[in-house]
Amino acid sequence: MSDVEKPTAKPIRVVVMGASRCGTLGVYTALKTLGYTPFHMYEVTFKNGDRELLKLADAIEAEQHRGVVPSIDLDDLLKGYDAFVEIGSFFPLTTLHRYLPDPDVKWILTERDPASWTRSIDETIGDVYRACSSADARVLGLFNPWLGLMSRWLEVVFKRWGGKRPGEPGLSTAMQSSFLEYNELIKAKVPAERLLTLKLEDGFAWDEICEFLGHPVPKEPYPRINDKAMFKTMTSGLIRDHKLTAVKRITALLTPIIGVAAYFYWSS
Repeated sequence: MSDVEKPTAKPIRVVVMGASRCGTLGVYTALKTLGYTPFHMYEVTFKNGDRELLKLADAIEAEQHRGVVPSIDLDDLLKGYDAFVEIGSFFPLTTLHRYLPDPDVKWILTERDPASWTRSIDETIGDVYRACSSADARVLGLFNPWLGLMSRWLEVVFKRWGGKRPGEPGLSTAMQSSFLEYNELIKAKVPAERLLTLKLEDGFAWDEICEFLGHPVPKEPYPRINDKAMFKTMTSGLIRDHKLTAVKRITALLTPIIGVAAYFYWSS
C-alpha cells in the first residue's frame, strides 16, 4: 500500500493502545471479525513496505526524544482504516492529541504483568533484533537494506521503552518502569466511560469487547494467536527470505566477475 494511492479516509472509531506482546494481534484479528478495518504493525512488517517503517521510527524518536507532538500525520498513515492497534503505544502523546477530542472514538488498553512482558519482548522482538544486527546480517545488509532498516527500527522501539538499546545493562528494569508509566498515562488521560482495560493474564473474550463496542457476540471463538512459536515462525521466515535475497544479489554481482577472471586466467 506504500507504493500506491491509499483508499479514501475513514473516521477512526477504535484505538487499541496495548503495547507489543500484549495480545494485540488477537485484538486486531477480532476487530476484523467484527467488521472493522484495523491497522496493526503486521500491516507494516508484512504488507506495506519500508517507507512506513521509516516514518514510524522517525515519529517515535521525534516524540520520545525531542518532544514533538504531533510527531506523525496519523490521518495520512491510517487512511482507509477505521481502527488501529499497537502503534499508538509508540507515540502516545501524538495519538491522544489527535483522537481524544473525538467523543465517538472508543479506546482499549491491553495490559500484562511487566516482568512477563519484558521476557516476552526479549524472546520475540529481541530475537529478531539480534538476527538482523548480527555480523552476517550487517554484511548481507549491504545488499539488502531491509535488514539494516529492521535493526534500526527495533533499536528505536527498545529505546522507546526505557531509553536503552538491546543489551545495555538495566534494560529490563527500565522497560518495566516505562511500561507501567505508559499504562497509567492512558488510564489517566482517557475518560473511564470511553476506555476498556483488558489484562492478558485474565484472558480476552468476546463478551466484554462486544459489549463495549456495541456489537453482537460472534459465534466463532475469540482468536488465540501470536504465541511465541507462531511469532518465531513468521519472523524467522521473513528474515530468512531477506537474507536469501541478499545472497542472490551477491551471487548475481560476483558471477560475471568470476567469469571474466576465469576467462583471463585460462587464456593466459
